[in-house]
Amino acid sequence: MQCPKCGSTNLRKNGRAGDRQRYRCKDCGRAFVYPKSAELVRVLDEVQETAAETVSLPVLAEPDVPQDRDKLSLLASVLLETLNSQEFRDAAAALGQPNLPQLPPPPARPESGIAILLLDAENLNKFDVNLERFLSGIGNYPLQVKIAFANWRKMPADQDTELYEQGYQLIHVPLGKNSADAQMLAMGAGVSRHYPDAKEVFVCSSDWLLTHLCNELQTQGLTVYRVRQQNKNLTVENRLTGEKNHYSLSMKSEIPDFAGLVQQVEHLLAAEHASINERIGQLSAVAHLFEERHRLHSSELANYSIAPEPQPLAEPTAEPTAGPTQIDSREDLEKAMIVTIEAMLGKQPPMKVTVVNISKELHKVYGESANAIIKRLKLAPNVSKFLQSCQSLQLRSLLEIKLEAEDVKKQVSEINSRAYMEKVMVDIVQSLTIQSSGSYINISKVGTEFQKRYGHTVTETMRRLNLGSKFMIFLQDCSSLKLKKNGKRYEVALVKG
Repeated sequence: MQCPKCGSTNLRKNGRAGDRQRYRCKDCGRAFVYPKSAELVRVLDEVQETAAETVSLPVLAEPDVPQDRDKLSLLASVLLETLNSQEFRDAAAALGQPNLPQLPPPPARPESGIAILLLDAENLNKFDVNLERFLSGIGNYPLQVKIAFANWRKMPADQDTELYEQGYQLIHVPLGKNSADAQMLAMGAGVSRHYPDAKEVFVCSSDWLLTHLCNELQTQGLTVYRVRQQNKNLTVENRLTGEKNHYSLSMKSEIPDFAGLVQQVEHLLAAEHASINERIGQLSAVAHLFEERHRLHSSELANYSIAPEPQPLAEPTAEPTAGPTQIDSREDLEKAMIVTIEAMLGKQPPMKVTVVNISKELHKVYGESANAIIKRLKLAPNVSKFLQSCQSLQLRSLLEIKLEAEDVKKQVSEINSRAYMEKVMVDIVQSLTIQSSGSYINISKVGTEFQKRYGHTVTETMRRLNLGSKFMIFLQDCSSLKLKKNGKRYEVALVKG
């Protein structure tokens, strides 16, 4: 607004004339009243100034009312768009205000959205809090919806409880091939309809069938991450960009790329270097104290002659027997066993000499187990039979290996009833469960462990006891064991009492 006489903008209000505002120029003293068109421009100027001041406010007076702040931000955005529009500026130019300042654009509002995780729990069953944090770090939206699909009756005990406590929705499916995959396809295709705010989806399954679901979700405009398991590692692939991230299930941490690995190694080396320097400093301090103490008592020790105590002569030790470089005959194998047993007895504490331990030690040296060597040279059906047929007196005298082999044979003869056979199976399953991370053990491992312990196969022993020839049926009838089918394999576990 300008003075019509001198053009100054240094004005003040000077009462009203009817419904119109009067002004006086502070520079020339001219009093005047603007026409209605000019009054409209003044009102628009005040609205524009007020809008600019409103947008520049960092927060409202009441920051704990986010609804009012959102309404004000929306109102300011609409007002700024109107004031910056070409139509408004043309109207202002027609009213004598051609040089209106350009107001700053309204701040961009952050896009809201959520991430969804679809889990085939029958395919991937190692999901924990650390893995979810890793997936959340890959995505750009908070992981709010988690759905797990499985036939929970055949899943490991307490897994459904653990997932439920982590916030998963549990979807139960009937038994059948690809039943969980089919349910994931059916529900996953409607993610956009059920969750309009969804922006990202993690499809967690290694089954190829779920590729159809990934393609469908991409056509809906969602960012899809495919999570697959290979051995004890997970690979997370962004289906749009092809970028991959890796996670170790055993270490429960992300597997870094080469640059990250180098950085971690450098960090470990620096920490080790600092630790070594600290130990060197401590050693120097101890040496300095010892030197001071030695100088303190050197005058007292000068008159004494301290002779070293005579050291006892070491008893002569027998030269160890040299083993063969490779095993190509019965003599080589017997000699290798002698060397192996002597080495086992020479350890501190001595290693227990058993058929299994001898086979393990031979494998460490020659890359083959005792059974493999015996079968390759066609010397005997198994290690126990070979030990019974050995002609070397030195080998027979080492802890009476012959008695060891006979003891194994005796153990097999002790299995003389169905109840004793079930007791043996329970003992084997229990020992394998302790060594394994899960509660279910593949029945093939149970059969292999039985043969290692008793030198006979399960089928041979069952036929001898007239228990039939179906190992799976025998395990299914055992009251202390429970059997389930996992894909094409059968697994057995202990019945919790």
